[in-house]
Amino acid sequence: MVRFILRRLLQVIPVFIGTTLLVYYMVFALPGDPIAALFGDRQPPQAVIDTLRSQYHLDEPFWVQYGLFLKNLFTFNLGNDFTGQPIAASLARVFPVTAMLALEALAIQAIFGVAFGVFAGLRRGGWFDSTVLVVSLVVIAVPTFVLGFVFQLVFGVQLGWAKPTVGANADWAACCFRQWSWAWCRLPMFSA
Repeated sequence: MVRFILRRLLQVIPVFIGTTLLVYYMVFALPGDPIAALFGDRQPPQAVIDTLRSQYHLDEPFWVQYGLFLKNLFTFNLGNDFTGQPIAASLARVFPVTAMLALEALAIQAIFGVAFGVFAGLRRGGWFDSTVLVVSLVVIAVPTFVLGFVFQLVFGVQLGWAKPTVGANADWAACCFRQWSWAWCRLPMFSA
């Protein structure tokens, strides 16, 4: 068993390198200039362009850029977002909420999935079995972000049963840490 786990963990290394290399190459091969895209329609001075190319290592060859990407990834130096805030700090701020919603979604899926699966299996071929099959196929086929949007639109905006978790008045920290009502901020967990 230990050899199996070690072998699987060692298989992660080439898969990780291959996947990141492929994705990084596809982004690298995109047409256009990322510095020009940063400024939009405005044309910055050439000195600014050269400084930004050097700062972001865009003047380096592909392999050097990829190596710097891996080094920064493994040292958790994820850079800054458009507002100048470190991305690692942004991720650390939202991670507790994401982890809590993921665990709650997992618990709900396990409870309802096992219960509905057992009941549908006991009544095999009946209307409940067919309904569970169709609903399961629809939920699997529709992307999670679409279900989340539809749930928030229907239950949050139109029916008013839950507070939407997006918009100008959304407060994730208050929503998920101080107000433990199931009617508040639990729509994403049902759409997962």
